[in-house]
Amino acid sequence: MSGNLTQRSVDEIRYWSRNLKEHAVILRSGFTIDQPQAIQETENFYTIFDEFEKNAGETNPKEFYQSVSHFWGFKRKLLELILDSKLITNHYPLHIDLLSREALYVMNILHRIHVGHREMVPDEIMQEIIFYHRMMVDQTKILCQMLDPTERELQAEFMEFSFQFEQLLLHAVELDTMRPQGKFIPQMERFIRLSIDNVRSLCEFKKQIHQFVIKGKAKSRIHPLLAGHICHEADRFHHLLGLYSRNDSLTNNQAKDKAEFSDSPESSD
Repeated sequence: MSGNLTQRSVDEIRYWSRNLKEHAVILRSGFTIDQPQAIQETENFYTIFDEFEKNAGETNPKEFYQSVSHFWGFKRKLLELILDSKLITNHYPLHIDLLSREALYVMNILHRIHVGHREMVPDEIMQEIIFYHRMMVDQTKILCQMLDPTERELQAEFMEFSFQFEQLLLHAVELDTMRPQGKFIPQMERFIRLSIDNVRSLCEFKKQIHQFVIKGKAKSRIHPLLAGHICHEADRFHHLLGLYSRNDSLTNNQAKDKAEFSDSPESSD
């Protein structure tokens, strides 16, 4: 991986340093007092990514990549210990798995930037869409379980969003397997616009939950930082969907397909 920094590299390092720093706080909040080693390791990762965030413009991309990789390995080890009943925490295994998938996603972004991919191709866009839809599903399920059982109305809203995004996730996977490699299909434009509408609604709901949590208006064990964390991730997905909807591959491939069809012998009859 090249050590040269571009503006995009700086922006990604700054954003994901903050994101991963928050992961460390979220993980730390789920450990008990008799787990000092796990607590210390998360605090070490917090310090590492705090420094990267503060010095994003001078960061060595290779060092950042390696730190993200180490954090990913730490999360996977935690998940293994939890699943083997060797570590009891206040984290759901699904939540640890989600946090580790995010670290792997960051590593893929950094690799893509530094091998010179300036614009994402359809295959990469589809994988991002699937990744984020799954994230939205998992987050709604996890936070629903963090609400007090008496918060029935909020739980019902979480479950409704969970259902909506499970359907969108399935739809995204189906469109991905149906389309020719390296190309979009006409139905993708409608799907992206549908996703934009649903993510916008989810953003508004998550911001409402964040306010409830920080103002003590909801009975839950949701950490205030986690409530804010899921808000800015939904906002980022909404922003990315807007970029996808304007991607040249989406419109150009469809225009090209129509032209090829209209020029075919059958179309002239």
